[in-house]
Amino acid sequence: MNEYCAATIRTRDDVFLRCRQRARKAGQGRCRDHPVERGSLFHSEASLSAYLRGRAFGKKNKYQNTPEYHDGVRYASQIEARRAKELDLLLVAGDIFDWIAQPTRRLGVAENVYKPDFLVIGKAAVGWTDGDGEVFMPDAWYEDVKGRETAKFKRDVKLWRRFGRLPLRILKVKGTALVCVETIEGGNER
Repeated sequence: MNEYCAATIRTRDDVFLRCRQRARKAGQGRCRDHPVERGSLFHSEASLSAYLRGRAFGKKNKYQNTPEYHDGVRYASQIEARRAKELDLLLVAGDIFDWIAQPTRRLGVAENVYKPDFLVIGKAAVGWTDGDGEVFMPDAWYEDVKGRETAKFKRDVKLWRRFGRLPLRILKVKGTALVCVETIEGGNER
């Protein structure tokens, strides 16, 4: 990974010069970060700084999803960030009490750790009044936004059926909408 800040680099040739000097000190013929010959990789200062910013995030995601930020929180995919925005709107509208991003749940033994995308605390109407109006009791569930189901996720679903305490809703994109395709009830085992 390139250790130089984009703000300190004046031209694209500076990058290659510094990397070539660093590679020579290490006894290598050329820098492993820039295998292409000097001057042929970047067309402008903007493309150079974009390249260096991208390198700062590390390697590409395994499933080609693009990370996105919402309210300063990094989400692993654009779909997760979109769901976080939707939950914010539901919170403002008063349809839910609160939501938490990336809660950690232990399923059975300590080695089985699962991180659903969201814990949502909603409102469920209860059939009595307390003088001020209708009483609402909290209703909670976990949500996981999925693009692709992996073998690890299928294993976690089996564990959730046995050890989960609240329902787990699996959301997928259908057309342009996020749709709950499955609700997995927890087994409440400890």
